[in-house]
Amino acid sequence: KESKMADKNAEKKNAVILAGDEHLYHVTELQWYHKFPLSAYFHDLFFDAPPPPDQIKEFLNLMALVSALLLSMIGGMPFSFQYDDYIAAAERYTFENPDFSEDAGGWPQDGYGTWLDFGGGKKDPGGYNPWYPIEMFLNRWALCLSCLSACLFCSILMYISIAVTSFKGPNGKYEPELLAAYWSVLRFPLVVCFFLMVTGVFSFFFMIGYGTWINCPDRAIAKTGARGSVSDPTARVTIMEASTIAGIIGPAALTWLFAGMAIASKTHAYAAIAKKAPSEPTAGEASDTAQLPLREKLLQLKQCLDEGLISEEKFKAAETKALAFVTG
Repeated sequence: KESKMADKNAEKKNAVILAGDEHLYHVTELQWYHKFPLSAYFHDLFFDAPPPPDQIKEFLNLMALVSALLLSMIGGMPFSFQYDDYIAAAERYTFENPDFSEDAGGWPQDGYGTWLDFGGGKKDPGGYNPWYPIEMFLNRWALCLSCLSACLFCSILMYISIAVTSFKGPNGKYEPELLAAYWSVLRFPLVVCFFLMVTGVFSFFFMIGYGTWINCPDRAIAKTGARGSVSDPTARVTIMEASTIAGIIGPAALTWLFAGMAIASKTHAYAAIAKKAPSEPTAGEASDTAQLPLREKLLQLKQCLDEGLISEEKFKAAETKALAFVTG
């Protein structure tokens, strides 16, 4: 119970505060999601202080652009193969197919069915299935198309919404509280769009891999019925998949990790600064409880100064009187 109460008290200290016309996530106590790079990344992206409307627009514009570019690439990919190409692929991956018992160009072709029977086809719930590469290619294409189309459509709707929404209060001035209320709801469909985009991108690369199984020869599999090594130039499928993972997914995952580490490091530094801020009493001042109400009043006056409600001369006069009271 004490641990839960401590977590709740720490969460109260971590609050979204106003800094001029923008919000700031004021961190004084580190939570578990501040300590791990990936959770810190997602917290900073979606659950931190509400970003300005222009930054939200840039985010939506980026997701819509990526989705539209990939959609322009994948739209016609299933139709780049003729019907006979799919039938030939199914026959090639048929185990012990007599049509491929003879050598093709001096190289045996029986290994395709053996390899699928041994490895790839077993992933299918029905067991060995010579249509497995074709079905997986079309399934990944459908998943990629639906995810990217949904991301594009939803991003456009949210962009239009924030473009026509006004955050001015009854006095005709910009009110950050209105943006905070708007962001508290908008961030959830934004999270969905983000994961739709990520799923579509990964499905795109898997779809290319299965397309390679359909149309590209792999001499190592054709001869031995097993994958070759990356150093073997005849192992086309293995080289393609290894280069995809190492050259595309690998750096993206590392960038994601380092971005999260950077955010976590910034949050740790902010919390350390917040603990040393003048709003917190030092060890020598902690015993003097009479200073706390005075300090809180000075902080309130400082906030009024920042918001332009009082003049700088009035604030300095109040600060001078407060110092004279404490030192006297």
